[in-house]
Amino acid sequence: MATSTTTSTMPSATGSTSSSAVPAAVPDDLSVLLVTAGYDHTIRFWEAWSGICSRTIQHPDSQVNRLAISPDKRYLASCGVGVVRLYDCRSALGIGGGQQQQQQQQQQQAGVAPGVTQPVATFEGHVGNVTCVAWHCEGKWLVTGGEDGMLRIWDTRSPRPQRVYDHRSPVNDVVVHPNQGELISCDAGGSIKIWDLGENGCSHELVPEEEVGIRSVSVASDGSCLVAGNNKGNVYVWRIQSGSYPTQGETAEAGKSAGKPMPGEGQGQGGDQGSDRGGQQPGGDFTDLQPVTKFRAHDKYLIRCILSPDVR
Repeated sequence: MATSTTTSTMPSATGSTSSSAVPAAVPDDLSVLLVTAGYDHTIRFWEAWSGICSRTIQHPDSQVNRLAISPDKRYLASCGVGVVRLYDCRSALGIGGGQQQQQQQQQQQAGVAPGVTQPVATFEGHVGNVTCVAWHCEGKWLVTGGEDGMLRIWDTRSPRPQRVYDHRSPVNDVVVHPNQGELISCDAGGSIKIWDLGENGCSHELVPEEEVGIRSVSVASDGSCLVAGNNKGNVYVWRIQSGSYPTQGETAEAGKSAGKPMPGEGQGQGGDQGSDRGGQQPGGDFTDLQPVTKFRAHDKYLIRCILSPDVR
């Protein structure tokens, strides 16, 4: 999204503005999406520049636990109790011309009241609250986690999960690694797990503090570091290094050098644990997690930790 710099003046006590103020540029449709949801069982779309609510979607069966907009801004994913719904953002905002009219006609034929925004897809399978959601970079699939201890990967075109991973404890957060081939998730039992989608399983597990739930995880946009925060307010930082094992054609000495564990792997601060890389095939990829630091961020329960998009 392009950005522009404008000069504006806040209203004076009399309600007038300075004549030298430059009017702010009016954004194109969908240039900025502002969506909120909560325990009042509604999802609301807002005009970010005016604070005007442009559409309200009813979510009658439960509160909304988490929202996520797809990278292309086409879909909104909403997570409730046992269900994930996808909404077409253009349809919700009344944008789309002939396509919008066609959808309205289809709703009327189905007996849906005019103006009611219907989900374009519904994903069911979680038991209890769906607590987290993350999108693939091109919006082809999304991953959700829940209190049932499961991670589920959904193709946007199918109502059934493509993969299901058992976290063995309620899942609090999940992110997609920038390489789009790994998931990083955390749970109430204190574990951080990295899931290799190519190998279809957990490749690493870290436990910074036994039985202290990890509330939030964040990975750098260049994949260089991982940050996690727990329920005691502690934050942990790891450096991520990735590479490839030597092929069978390389010399034994080169293979020994390239394949040896990196310093700190499986020996993180606070008793964190890394999984064994044993059994990797020659020529395969590997990921090393090196502990960098641990610090006290808050005196009480930590809610969220995030990294800046440019990792600076």
